[in-house]
Amino acid sequence: MYSLCIVEDDEDSLDREGEINVVEQESLIPHISLNALDGTRGCHTLRVTGKADQHSVYILIDSGSTYNFLNSATANKLQCLATPIRTLVVETANGGTMHCSAMCRNFRWRMQGVNFETDVFIVDLINCDMVLGIQWLATLGNIVSNYKDL
Repeated sequence: MYSLCIVEDDEDSLDREGEINVVEQESLIPHISLNALDGTRGCHTLRVTGKADQHSVYILIDSGSTYNFLNSATANKLQCLATPIRTLVVETANGGTMHCSAMCRNFRWRMQGVNFETDVFIVDLINCDMVLGIQWLATLGNIVSNYKDL
């Protein structure tokens, strides 16, 4: 299983004024799947197109990721209000790391005729603009999916 997990950076363990504590439950370790990081389809992903501020947004719905992520280039293009957070280190299963130091609160987009809003971590993604993980999927209630036809 290939996954990424977010852990606190030991060098920046103290909360600074105006910043938020992203991980509220120490027992829950956030993950982003490699499919989500690369923007590729896998057995637990669906790819759809949405709109944010009249711009097309390519979205990967990924039950293998625990949180929601927005590509940093997309956040810049949409001029999202980035909220600084305590730096989170994203560790990959193969030992690589990347850092996340901002999030966009209440990010709004439209998908298949429905308006949505959620918090997203801002990270560098490839081949997709946004990843919607379990954090967002859980807000939908019961879901019927056809993973054979995606």
